[in-house]
Amino acid sequence: MKQQMKNRFRPAALAALATLALTACTGIQGNSPSNNISLILSPTTNELYVFNLLNHRVVSTLETGARPDDIAVSSDSRRTLVTNLNDGSLSVYERLTGTELISRGRVSVQGTLVQGVSFNSTGNRAYVSVGDTGSVAVLDTTSPSRLPNLIRSIRIPYSNNPAARRPNPAQIAVSPDNNRLFVVDRANGTLLAFNQTQADNFALAEFFQPAVNARVEFRDVSVDRNGRVYLLDSANDQLLVFNGANIQQPVAQVSLRDGQFPVITPENIAISKGLNRLYITGSAANVITVVNNPSTLTGNVQLQAVGQNIPINGDPRRPATSPTGIDITSNDQQIYVSNGGGGFNISLLEVAPNGQVVPSRNFGTAASAANAPPLGRMKIVFFDTVAGQAIRTRSEDSTEETAPAVDTAPAVDTAPPVGAPNQPVSSLRFF
Repeated sequence: MKQQMKNRFRPAALAALATLALTACTGIQGNSPSNNISLILSPTTNELYVFNLLNHRVVSTLETGARPDDIAVSSDSRRTLVTNLNDGSLSVYERLTGTELISRGRVSVQGTLVQGVSFNSTGNRAYVSVGDTGSVAVLDTTSPSRLPNLIRSIRIPYSNNPAARRPNPAQIAVSPDNNRLFVVDRANGTLLAFNQTQADNFALAEFFQPAVNARVEFRDVSVDRNGRVYLLDSANDQLLVFNGANIQQPVAQVSLRDGQFPVITPENIAISKGLNRLYITGSAANVITVVNNPSTLTGNVQLQAVGQNIPINGDPRRPATSPTGIDITSNDQQIYVSNGGGGFNISLLEVAPNGQVVPSRNFGTAASAANAPPLGRMKIVFFDTVAGQAIRTRSEDSTEETAPAVDTAPAVDTAPPVGAPNQPVSSLRFF
């Protein structure tokens, strides 16, 4: 209720915030779709920024839980979920009109280390990885105006090998047909694939794990609309590409290093709507990696053959550091980056008339760069309603609350089928 009161009855404060213009980007505003906004996480201030891409202004801020980490937006842009690392909660938001979002409260998903979150293609289900319980929560998100219900928790098996660790599921992605989940297990350096066996129930089908002695650190995982899976390995500065129907071995490995940038540390992925480009944030090198035609990649590939690293800190007057979140406008022409170094915490790149991706400029989410906080992940939202065309009236709004989600089914303890010969069922067990 406190957050809802803040958003509804302090219009003067919001109006003042809306007047904080981020540095004008002369010459590019006409290319930005007028109905794109960006939702950006601020982990150190525990806030979600609503950022208008037409005029580059923060139009509102919403409270999150402690240390927001991941964000997901439904395909109709009405539902937004944010995972909060330090209090184990999931923040829930609803978009009422064009740029107007309200908080619906927070829910618990039966764990304290809530990390990755992803919607299915219809927006009526969301999947949340819970690190401390080694599970994936399945949520019913059918109604944007109500808090999600917990349908079930799917526990992740792990090897009896003495070197195996308790699973720590992190980033998560959903196949285009909604029948497969791809989950990064950071503790064991593994990409897991779960198949839907019945409604809202998934079982482990196969996994990818490099050689035992190989050091990997998997970060983001993403799936394009054709089912190709893209996985970042920050320890080796590489992009792994899989056929989504079989992830036991990658179909391509792209080294993201080049002669100028020997250490990249890739963090997050954004795929263009036309599927012709893939963008990656490189936090250690302060670059955006551009990979062209990712759907055609095969074999071992050097970045110079398929793309390039583009520095974002070329202007010493507006330094940008630690690029973290990234997303693309609906016309595929602008690439926005949220930076974890604070200061000039947003970077903009554009696709030039000749097709080349070029840096435009860096700016901040406060009147002074000294007051702009480090930013985390971001999502650009495209919507087809304009301000004033409310999707639903205020009288329909429910009271905000913080409550546990309703568990309508028990955790699944049945041993899952395993696809690879070297992954016998007897070698897996559940917590």
